[in-house]
Amino acid sequence: LSQRLSSEQLRVKPWVLLDVCQSLQILPDKFTCTKCEAKSENPYLYNGQCISQCPPTHTPINNECVKCESPCASCNYGLVNSCTSCDNTGQKQFLYGTNCLESCPVNTTLVLKDKECKGCNVGCALCNDRDNSICLKCSDGLSMLNGTCLNECPFQYIKSPDGS
Repeated sequence: LSQRLSSEQLRVKPWVLLDVCQSLQILPDKFTCTKCEAKSENPYLYNGQCISQCPPTHTPINNECVKCESPCASCNYGLVNSCTSCDNTGQKQFLYGTNCLESCPVNTTLVLKDKECKGCNVGCALCNDRDNSICLKCSDGLSMLNGTCLNECPFQYIKSPDGS
């Protein structure tokens, strides 16, 4: 529902804006919402309109859609610096947690299709830089078998002298 209505539209249906706009800016040729009714179906202000949810590039803060801050292309609810995807600004294209980085940190693997850095599996101290499910070194006290870290060796296997 667009809240940029002409004077004629408002004259005919004035309740449309009153249902969702808490305050208006009145110009000669249009009426624009400046604040939305928080308990309405369209509580978020975005470009002079009250909408039901903010676009992915914005997050709601105090019932306004606020643009996510670069390098975030999209961000977590109410947090403009908590990225859920990256905008590639300054080579910061890889998501790690809620941060955008130029490259993946040690002990993480780049999942190229998602442009996301994933950590090694639990118990793995160092994993393959192309596949985080393949462990190269286990955490202390664990043993490795075929790239997987185990608490105990399976039947008919024994720990090697180095503890792996």
